[in-house]
Amino acid sequence: MKGSKGLDFFSKKYWVFCDNKIESILATYSDNNADLSDVNVILELQNIKEYFDEQEITPTLNRGIYLKYKELMRDVGDVVRRYFENMTGESIVAKYNSCDVLFWDDFFELFYRYKVYEKIPRERFAEIIDGLHMSPNQVLAYKTFVDYFDKEIVDKLLEIDFGGEFFIEYFLQKHKTSNKVFLPKSLSADMIYSAVDKYISTYDFVSPKQLELVINGKSFDTRKFLLDDNLRYKAKKRYDKLINGNDNHLVHLISWQKDIGIEFTPECCDIEVSETAGETVYRYNSLWLKDNLDYPTLLNNFIYLFGYVDLDMRCSFTNNGLHKGIFDSLSFANGNGMYEQSEFYKEKNMIADAQMSCYMQFLQDQDIYLEEICKWFFEDYLAYEFNVKGFICNFPSRGLSYLEKCKILASAMDGAIKQYKMFVENGEIDRDLYEISSAPVLYSSLPSYVKKKYAYIKSEDLCKEAQMLFSNQYGL
Repeated sequence: MKGSKGLDFFSKKYWVFCDNKIESILATYSDNNADLSDVNVILELQNIKEYFDEQEITPTLNRGIYLKYKELMRDVGDVVRRYFENMTGESIVAKYNSCDVLFWDDFFELFYRYKVYEKIPRERFAEIIDGLHMSPNQVLAYKTFVDYFDKEIVDKLLEIDFGGEFFIEYFLQKHKTSNKVFLPKSLSADMIYSAVDKYISTYDFVSPKQLELVINGKSFDTRKFLLDDNLRYKAKKRYDKLINGNDNHLVHLISWQKDIGIEFTPECCDIEVSETAGETVYRYNSLWLKDNLDYPTLLNNFIYLFGYVDLDMRCSFTNNGLHKGIFDSLSFANGNGMYEQSEFYKEKNMIADAQMSCYMQFLQDQDIYLEEICKWFFEDYLAYEFNVKGFICNFPSRGLSYLEKCKILASAMDGAIKQYKMFVENGEIDRDLYEISSAPVLYSSLPSYVKKKYAYIKSEDLCKEAQMLFSNQYGL
């Protein structure tokens, strides 16, 4: 890295290893031999000054030398200020381009602190922003800068290759950390809508991930950006063209493909799993299954054979951040109102879908229907094993069409969670109360039958430690 020769003391750990380097820099500065026309020297001195401003003692220097350095730093602030105040509109880009990578963030912090941007001619605003390689987030990071160049920033944001993707990510993408930006006051909702429309419809290198956000995401501020069905439809058409290879423009996609095989055969042990390049096959002993066709065992197969849930009845194929890979953030859209996905989640659900499909076919070959097993569980098993009486579930019967089954299942699921909620809260299921209840029940409002079932970590440090201990992306 070009900037490796510099010192960045925002990471204080470098102090222990760089005291000799500091002495060399300060000796050169003290002898008036430092090249104060070099932006990297200026930013290096600024970092050293900030370190001495914050630290009352250092681990490697005695008190006398430390005080000597601290005194030497007194006028560095004025040196840095004069350097940036003397920049001109013509020299800003050249200064930045000669800046080491290590100091890019420092450059922009001082660029805003000393209002260097006021030297930028308004007619050259877009040219200089491009020369500084500023992203929309950087342009909108400081309110005073946004207010000063309100019209110019709006014009820049309406450029299809600059603002289109930003608007989609800003309004539709879920942000785990604060994404504080200041939008120009003159930027209207119609302007934002038009920019997004042009991006998804005409931009040559539109990203499939951004299209997914438009198709499935929700705007966090509908006053500024209202995502309607017209935009979703346009995004869906463009997305289908890209995925099917019918778009003439070059788009880089991260593809993922894996075949899953499920087999019920007498020629294996209880469970066998074999993996080859791009394919995983799960084999289950069909003889054992045919010898154990009682309803309790058929349901227990979802635990012990297929692993749908663990022994604590927690679903095993929901998304888990501990299994999130380094490329998942590039491959999957994570928007407001969207379920976060990962390669691990995708594979587990493929396996679960294949298991369910093959298992239902196997049961039907034995003249057993899963709907009837579920009805038995709610109406007979719960009453017999747990004394939960009055639970009724109207599952679809044999012979109905797929559409009819979906309609009845939706009603059955709604009825099941209503009755469960009533039992947890009241200790019984009152059929008369249930019959007159019409309000829908949200899954987020369902209480747990087990009090204090989960413990949640609130400390950010503990969350990071748990990530390092349990994530498959760490080597611990």
